[in-house]
Amino acid sequence: MTVSATSQYRWLLPWLVPLFSYLVVGVIDQVFWLPWVERVARALPPDDPLFDWGHVHLPDFNHLSYIGDFLPLFPLLYSLFFVGVHKTLPCFTLLAIGVLIRMFSYGMTILPTVVPRCREAWHSQHLGPLELDFVGGCFDLVFSGHTLWVWMFVHHAAWRSKHRLPSILILYSYGIAAAVFVAASKMHYSVDVFLSVVISGLLCFGFYDKVGFIDEYAMKSKHM
Repeated sequence: MTVSATSQYRWLLPWLVPLFSYLVVGVIDQVFWLPWVERVARALPPDDPLFDWGHVHLPDFNHLSYIGDFLPLFPLLYSLFFVGVHKTLPCFTLLAIGVLIRMFSYGMTILPTVVPRCREAWHSQHLGPLELDFVGGCFDLVFSGHTLWVWMFVHHAAWRSKHRLPSILILYSYGIAAAVFVAASKMHYSVDVFLSVVISGLLCFGFYDKVGFIDEYAMKSKHM
């Protein structure tokens, strides 16, 4: 049977769809939605940060907050090596869904920022006519994107790895430590971190099979 030109490239779908979906949603969030909400937030009267239990009782790691950008690397690499690339790719589609949920959440109700005196020091980056906002803004983002990334791959790799018990022990210990660090860095409220853990679990366990159909479709097409 002659294989059509389209069928020959269907094996690329499990790679392109998850990565492209996250890229599109990420660009919309960072380039258009976040700056718009930021402009709205700047026009509001300044509010003091809300009381936060974690900020009162946890050590202050604000000066180390840049480490948060690297926290997702360990569970991501663990997932790629011990679960597999193809089985990990759907997680990027789930992350795109998570970012969409967050976009609607922080756009509906603008909560005061966790950063004191944020309006006095905040400035966005500009790329030509575009106003970019890569690190949030002077308002709360409802749940933590860094924690969402960490725990998406923690949930995924811990339960889908061949070495389940050691994976659960290693990854969940890491995930808890990472969540505590994000809360202690005081770039998010503690509830933002908690919600990220819950939402990543709901997405990972409730919708993974729903987005994994792309891989199955590509595999069937490969053998046609």
